[in-house]
Amino acid sequence: MLEFPNLQCSQNAVTAAGNLIISIHKMTTQTQITHEKQLVQDESDRLLADLIPNLCIIINTSTSRSLAQIALDTIKNILEEVKLDMLKHITLLEKIAHCVQKVLAYKTKCQQESDDENDENAGGDSREQDGRDDAEYDAMLISTGGDLLPVLTSIACTGKVQFFPGYLSSIIPKLQKRLRHQASVSDRSFVIGVLAETVQNMNEILVTPYLQSLFTMFYQYLLDDDEEVRTNACFGMGVLCAVANQQLLSQYETILNRLSQVLIKETNLRMIDNICSCLCRMIVVNQKLVNSFRKIFTMQNNQTIICVLGDSKINEET
Repeated sequence: MLEFPNLQCSQNAVTAAGNLIISIHKMTTQTQITHEKQLVQDESDRLLADLIPNLCIIINTSTSRSLAQIALDTIKNILEEVKLDMLKHITLLEKIAHCVQKVLAYKTKCQQESDDENDENAGGDSREQDGRDDAEYDAMLISTGGDLLPVLTSIACTGKVQFFPGYLSSIIPKLQKRLRHQASVSDRSFVIGVLAETVQNMNEILVTPYLQSLFTMFYQYLLDDDEEVRTNACFGMGVLCAVANQQLLSQYETILNRLSQVLIKETNLRMIDNICSCLCRMIVVNQKLVNSFRKIFTMQNNQTIICVLGDSKINEET
């Protein structure tokens, strides 16, 4: 049914197959009898080995953007359920990673051709009727593909998967290139958001080669005109400081000056909350900085930050 000629049937089959694997995998955590648990785990592994390659084929070769997007969503849902059990299937992880890479590079078949699904379903006029064009479908597909990167990073980083450092060395610079040449608000928000979530799932060794470029990017977009872009950049700066450990200590004064500059006129509560989180992450790295942080923000009379810094007992999970 995954390759059924009717598009809606194929879409439903992809979703159903993904839900089946998720349900079977949940049984492995609920089954207490060792023998039965192993049988369920074996079946889950077998279905994974069958389904993932087929979903990757759909993503790479389907002419339908919506079907490719559903396949990506299904893979993401499976990875979020299976998690570290995917480390038994490194070749499948690699297939997924390369699919994401192709989507972000606009190299899948549906991104290189006119999407014909509307022609099949509504005489060729529905794209005009619902206001969607190829560019909008592409943006949705790119966003869905980008959402997979943090999930992949979490699994690969925990398992120290060998192919992944080289993979990141290709994909991170390509994502950052999307910010050049007057990038749109949606592009800025997407790239910074995806990279921030990806950094959160990295470790110090993995992030080191990209430390300076990521720092420069997050630092620059702390002053963006768009609230969501600023918020994503602030979150990214915080998790980068945490993951980098001591490596960014020399930049802390620069970061503080930029954050204090932002706070002078910032009214977005989510951004202010992310600034507090960023400061807490910096303090977790070096708790000796609490007093200097407090002095800077007391001079600004920023009561929100002073309140946060007033408690010297910093929760390391903040």
